[in-house]
Amino acid sequence: MGGVQALPIELDATVLSDEHADEFHDGQLRLLGFTGAMLGLWVQDLDGSGVHADFAHATYRTSQDGPA
Repeated sequence: MGGVQALPIELDATVLSDEHADEFHDGQLRLLGFTGAMLGLWVQDLDGSGVHADFAHATYRTSQDGPA
């Protein structure tokens, strides 16, 4: 393992935004969109040391996969 590595493909994450899911008719917002489930990693610097967080691994499981 060594450092950050770029993905070999470019992904468009804008389709995951709420703004992308909004529905407009004749230039007017008609329906606020909801993109569904979101995924995120949370880190807090509780002692104020300013140290950043690196994630070496994450596992995504769907509800069909059962409990972790």
